[in-house]
Order: sequence, then C-alpha cells, then structure tokens
Amino acid sequence: MKKKKEQKRKRRYKILVICFISLLILIVGSLAGAYFLLNHYTGKFNYIKHDLTMAPEETLPLETEPTKEGETDTPKEIVASLEDFLNQLAQQESKQDPSGDLSQAENDQPNKPAPIIIPPIQPDPDIRNILLIGVDTRENKNAGRSDSMILLSINKKTKNISLTSVMRDLYVAIPDRSNNRLNAAHAYGGGPLLMDTIRLNFGVPIDGFARVNFYSFVAIVDAAGGVDIDVNAKEIPYLNKCLSEINQLSGLPVSDSALSADQAGRIHLNGRQALSYARIRYLGSDYTRVQRQRTVIMAVVDQMRRMNLAQLDRFLNAALPQMSTNLDQGKINSLVIEVPSLLGYQINQYRIPADGTATGMRIHGMSVIGADLLANRNFLERWLYGR
Repeated sequence: MKKKKEQKRKRRYKILVICFISLLILIVGSLAGAYFLLNHYTGKFNYIKHDLTMAPEETLPLETEPTKEGETDTPKEIVASLEDFLNQLAQQESKQDPSGDLSQAENDQPNKPAPIIIPPIQPDPDIRNILLIGVDTRENKNAGRSDSMILLSINKKTKNISLTSVMRDLYVAIPDRSNNRLNAAHAYGGGPLLMDTIRLNFGVPIDGFARVNFYSFVAIVDAAGGVDIDVNAKEIPYLNKCLSEINQLSGLPVSDSALSADQAGRIHLNGRQALSYARIRYLGSDYTRVQRQRTVIMAVVDQMRRMNLAQLDRFLNAALPQMSTNLDQGKINSLVIEVPSLLGYQINQYRIPADGTATGMRIHGMSVIGADLLANRNFLERWLYGR
C-alpha cells in the first residue's frame, strides 16, 4: 500500500516538474519572440523616410479632358449648388479652433445662419486610421497628384482591418485652395494636406500616412516574392501596355515580362506586372481600377501570411525603406510589433463614395465625382466605427 502511494506521489511530482518546465519554455519562448520582434522589426523602421513637411507650393492646372460626343458640362445651377456647399465647408474650417469647435465670435452671433457642417467623427482609442498613398510619378520622387488613396483602418476591438478606397476624382473643398479633384491636394501640400482634405470633407480622423511611388510599389511586391492575381484575357493587353512604359522607365526591353493571352487565369506577377495590373485605366470604370489596387494589396498580405518570422523580417527589411511617412517612431514601432497578430485579422474592403451617394459631373472641363459628403461621412462612421 505504501509502495503504491509512493509511486503515485512520484508520478504527481514528475507531472508537476514537466508542467513547470513547459511553462518555463513557453515564457522564455515568448520573451525571445518579443525580443526578436523588437530588435529586428523596429530596427528596420529606422530606415523609413519620414515626411513631416508640406510639399512645395505650386500652381496646379486643372486636369481637363476632351469633351466626348454628346457630352456637356453639368447644368450651372447644380454646379453652383455644389460649389456653394464646398465653399461654406472651407469657411467652416477657417472658423474652427484646433479642438474642432466654432470660434467664440461665431457663437456670439445667434442671428447668423449656422454654417453647413460635416461633423467630425469622434476618435476611438481602439481604431487607427492610416492613409495609404500611391503617387503617380514616373520619376523616383513623391511629388505630384495622388493616384491611389486607401484608408487602412485597424480595429483592435473587433480584430478587423478595413481597406477603403477614396476615389481620386471626388470634387472636394481643399483647405486654403480652390475646389478641385481630391488627388490635387497631394500636389498642393503633400500627405499632410491630403489628410486634412479628407478630414474636412468626410469628418474622419487620420493618424498618419504611408506613401509609395511607382518604384517603391514594384520593390515592395518583389520583396514579397511576387503575388498571385486572377487576370482575365481582356486585361492582359492593357496590362502589357502599362508594362511597356514601366520597362522603358526601368531601362529594360519593352516586352520584358509581357503576358500572352493564353496565360489568362491565376498568374504569379512580379512587381512590374503587378503595378501594371493596378494601373489599368481603360477597361471598366475607375471603380474597377481601385478594386484592382486593393486586390494587389490583398495579394501582398496573403504572401505575408505564408511567411515565417524570419521571412517576415526579411520582407519588412526590404519593404519599409521604400515608404515615406509622417508617423512618429513610437507609432511605427507599435505597429511593427503587432504585424504578426494583425495578419490574422479579417480584412474588409469598400470605397468612398458609397453606393447611391454620388454622380458623375463635368465641371470646368473636368470629369469629376460630385458626392453627398454628409452621407459618406455617416457611412464611414458606420463602416469603420460601428456607430
């Protein structure tokens, strides 16, 4: 009897020892992993290009297009109504203090009609909004109009990431400038002015931006090992046309990496091919084009999800120096540490303007999108904040 009790006691002791050792290994492993992330990942972000300044002042010509047969400018009364709304919105901006409240002078005039207001969406500490900017420049620089604008929203509470394309042809109020297409804001004042313009017109708070140009985009996709994209037969000629231009800029033969019609389907694209796919303009609408941009981003994310920690480290080491940002080092480090967990979040996609809230217009010779800004502000609050 005593012998059996002794055996049981020894077995319990062994189990406790094994549990203790396992727990110790788990703790050491977690600390080692955290150290690896801190030591390796955050170090890579030290090389990211910080952009805290506005772009140089410049006079930007209107992007006019030839009138199509049977096309006329939008009726003057409709244009006047939209311009009046945007002008009041711009005046509202100048009358607000940094906290977003109307100035005391404005409040002291009770008989004056209240200005039209796009109420700011109240921030949520569990939600971060980062504006991803793609600049349409052939030179290796970050000036010019923004070709792509995608609001990346990270919701730690719901463990969701939202990718919301913001259409570049939206006709908006630009702070301290005349009304214009949204993509003109970047040419006027870089990432900071573009952020302010989106905040003014849609009320959404933005924590910072990350920006790439043609060359950066190619390098990032190549660092991921290329991407798998479904390319249909109709898209291939347009992809090849864009690719020939990129090849010329890169000093490569014009037909390098060109696709043939019989390759239609799931194709593994290199960086230049992926950029060409994302830039297809004349097949489908501009809404289709921004969907292609998000498709490429999702394909890069899929590649990252397949990487182990060492591979992810090598990817970030190659990709991060290709970006410029106004995020401070603390925010960057925080994001980097979360990369492995963020890759497990569900990713949702949409775009602004929301369905049924906008119409095509022709203003001052430009084809633009006239949107119900308040309706889109309310959509963003529901979409991103669940309110």
